[in-house]
Amino acid sequence: MLIYASSPLSVSISGEWVSILGEPQISLAISKYVEIWVKESLRSTIEFQINSIAESTNYTTKLLRLIESMLMDYYDVRNLSFTINIPLDLRYGLGCISALCTALLASTSKIYNISINEDSIIKHSKELEEKLFGYGSSISSILALTGGIVAYREEEGYITVKYKGDYNIVIGASDKAFVDVLRICKQYSRKIAPLQSLIKHSIGHATIEIADCFRRGNVKKLYEALNASYMLQSSLFKIPPRINRIISSCRILGAYAATLSGINKQYVVCLTYKGNDRLEKFLSKKGFHILPVSISKRGLVTYEC
Repeated sequence: MLIYASSPLSVSISGEWVSILGEPQISLAISKYVEIWVKESLRSTIEFQINSIAESTNYTTKLLRLIESMLMDYYDVRNLSFTINIPLDLRYGLGCISALCTALLASTSKIYNISINEDSIIKHSKELEEKLFGYGSSISSILALTGGIVAYREEEGYITVKYKGDYNIVIGASDKAFVDVLRICKQYSRKIAPLQSLIKHSIGHATIEIADCFRRGNVKKLYEALNASYMLQSSLFKIPPRINRIISSCRILGAYAATLSGINKQYVVCLTYKGNDRLEKFLSKKGFHILPVSISKRGLVTYEC
């Protein structure tokens, strides 16, 4: 029996950094997918074959070792052969680990006929991100399961945001962190000034407004709220002037809204029109890996081939 599974990657567009401090965030699944084909093996070991640009990276090697240990320790799986297609080098993040873990556990569950529920998938995905990058969030694995747009708040869970219209997105992925988000959040969690607290809550309110704009299809107000959220975030986290200039240039080049997201690996997200070659070339010259995508309406898919 051969089982196929796929799950989408994801990006955050507002509130991700302040979500560590208890505020809501909104993220969306994108039209790039981890794909897995799995079958039983005659050998008593777990075998992985990577058919992608992630094949020979240190991140991939370490991740596959962690996955192998997880399958053996938690589920006593020892004789499966996985063929994996990853659309992006794992060092860029973008929910790759969660998408891979989700598709892998779902396909294992189907071929072994064992129960691996959504809560377990989210838990394992978060643990893998923490072990590989030092920080993990549940939202990327939630989106790998559900697709679409999700609003999430730590300790409160998530809701799926129904949205109207189509949105074209250009992502400039990076393997760098321009802002030490975790260090700054740690400082704010110990002591935060009244003005900084007001800015933090304002980002949370902007994020809620963004979710409402998606629901109502109010595109103009959506772009305004996204840009306002970024400006507040830049003030609270002291985003370097060079990055602010890049974000401003993205808007001049046709992005209706542009922001910086990601915790350990940070990336530029632009909402724009189709075929914006000037914007893509600009981000590429600045050292970003370009991904033109749309919102993925589908989440996890599994079936027998």
